[in-house]
Amino acid sequence: AYVELVQALLDEPVLTSPDWTQSFKLEVDASKEAIGGILSQNGRVISYGSHRLTEGERRWSATEREIYAGVFFTQKFAYYLSNSDFTLFTDSRPFSYLMKQRDPHGRFARWIAALQQFGGMTVQYRTGVSNVAADYLSRDIEVEFAPIETRIRTLEGLQKAQDEDEDCQTWRRQGKLPSGSGLERQTAISRDPGTGVITLHGKAIVPPLYRKEILDDLHRSTGHVGINKLYELSRRVFFWPGQKEACREYVNSCEGCARIKPATHRAVLRPYESKDLFADMQADICGPLPRTQRGNEYLLVIVDQASRFPWAYALKDTSAATIVERLGEVFSFTGAPMRLGMDQAQYFTGALTRKVMELYQTEVVSGPLYRPQARGLVERTIGTVKRRLAATVNGSEDWDTCIDCVLAGMRAAKSESLGMSPFEYLTGRSMRLPSMVGVAEIKPIQDEARASDINRAERIRQVLLRSRRVAETHSRTRSLQNVLNTRSTLVPQFKPGDLVLFSKGLKPRRKSAVAGLFIGPLEIVKSLSLFVYK
Repeated sequence: AYVELVQALLDEPVLTSPDWTQSFKLEVDASKEAIGGILSQNGRVISYGSHRLTEGERRWSATEREIYAGVFFTQKFAYYLSNSDFTLFTDSRPFSYLMKQRDPHGRFARWIAALQQFGGMTVQYRTGVSNVAADYLSRDIEVEFAPIETRIRTLEGLQKAQDEDEDCQTWRRQGKLPSGSGLERQTAISRDPGTGVITLHGKAIVPPLYRKEILDDLHRSTGHVGINKLYELSRRVFFWPGQKEACREYVNSCEGCARIKPATHRAVLRPYESKDLFADMQADICGPLPRTQRGNEYLLVIVDQASRFPWAYALKDTSAATIVERLGEVFSFTGAPMRLGMDQAQYFTGALTRKVMELYQTEVVSGPLYRPQARGLVERTIGTVKRRLAATVNGSEDWDTCIDCVLAGMRAAKSESLGMSPFEYLTGRSMRLPSMVGVAEIKPIQDEARASDINRAERIRQVLLRSRRVAETHSRTRSLQNVLNTRSTLVPQFKPGDLVLFSKGLKPRRKSAVAGLFIGPLEIVKSLSLFVYK
């Protein structure tokens, strides 16, 4: 209604264009905080004006503020008034005698000089009661809203509501709650002789129609307390069956709480399964890191989803040409993958990168913004590489000289999800490290008959068996992760037209300590997948 009122004041027939053949009327007024003015012709407004006074201007006397209002708005509307006749209406009598001063000084002299350019000005006094239009623009009007009265605010209202509720009357006649509610209490319900309210052990029984109103009053008046605290407050003086569940539903549906409290629900884990070697890969860049003597500041990490086999390259910059060159080195060993998961950084989404991926016929899979979980494998790999580099360099900034050592350890170590090392997954044997030379001889599978076609088939069978074991290990790992991560998981399902609150990041930046975490509500337009919506 307020917006419609403002719009009505700015549109025809209220606001109009000036008629240069007629005189103007300028109404001004001042308060302790601001000044206001209205320019009009024949009762039709041409323009509104309002100006908040500075701290120094607020210390002026009332007369000075009134005169300043006239000076300010004649200057503001000078385009209309410079060569036109107009009448300035003010509720300050001293304004009428301003131009008649014989020896003005200070700001009064400057104001008189500013007004002398308006030769067609006539100053006319009007009482403050009559100067309401400009008065409205010069002060903050305090609006008093009538309190909302409801039937439940008084004991009489509660008693009347109970008398109209059939369940309350039935319980009072029987003296107990129905056994089906699990709250049967013999001879516990009675009518308070003083107030006439039906009570259960001294607690007023609230009819269904007014329970939400009770919870709303308690919740808002106590600063949006949580479920348990709201239940404790309500059960002190009120009772109804299912009271705690009602508190839970109310708090969970409170929009004010949803805006400020972080979300506690998480989507069910749905790990992506890659059955083919080098078919699905992920890539990401971390940095800038401490600049090395070779000029490297960034680290490009690439990992295969099936084998967990990692690659890492130190980079001087994050240009698309540099990244494409390193990807080409990896693809020369693995072949072009079917899918490559990357974030939406500019160096991954640029024209050059897209063109090269089209030549490789590789689908670029970009997850949602600010959701590194969509590329969890490469994110965890980056974390592992950084931790091991930090432990290896021991304070030195030449971290790029230790990448090969870290990669060797990651490729040779057993992966819990695979049940074997990434190197063993690829080659069928353990990785031969420098520390093992002369200690143990590591033989590949069926090495003694490598050239035989029969043994080639046997090796293929071994690889298939190994892949099957890996799949079983993945299944067990996923089951364990689901048990650990979905105990308190709540998966909300939305459909087009639903209203939701939206957070732009995992940890949104607040403008202040009392700002909300979310914006909205926004409308769901389309469901892109089980947990992704537009």
